[in-house]
Amino acid sequence: MQFLKTLARLHEHTILSKKKDIATLYDHKEKLEESIVRLKNTLEEEKSKLGDDISFHPIYIRFVQHSQRTITALGQSLATVEASIAVMEEQILDAFSEKKKADLLFDQHQSNEQTRLQRKSNEQLDEIGIRGYTKNQNDQE
Repeated sequence: MQFLKTLARLHEHTILSKKKDIATLYDHKEKLEESIVRLKNTLEEEKSKLGDDISFHPIYIRFVQHSQRTITALGQSLATVEASIAVMEEQILDAFSEKKKADLLFDQHQSNEQTRLQRKSNEQLDEIGIRGYTKNQNDQE
């Protein structure tokens, strides 16, 4: 039954590995969100600097179009990262569940083995007691 402990350690390693990976993904997600916010703020700043007549500034129009494409691409990357995070969280839950099953089976096996050994010890002690009693009875007769 030692394989159950090994299996539990394997699942524990998987959980730790996935936690590291998910932490990296959360960092990446945070950077993407910051980039989107920063780009939107830059757009607002540039718009406020130009004033009311922004439609005649071809450079600004190209800047807005490029920024919007970039925001869309960043949003798609963000969605991909969020999907990857969801998958990894599910994998962590599965690995944790499997680890707990292995731990419980190992503990149950240990408990059963302990009970079996205790029962065997009690039987041996009973046998010794019965022999001693029988011997005493025979000696007294």
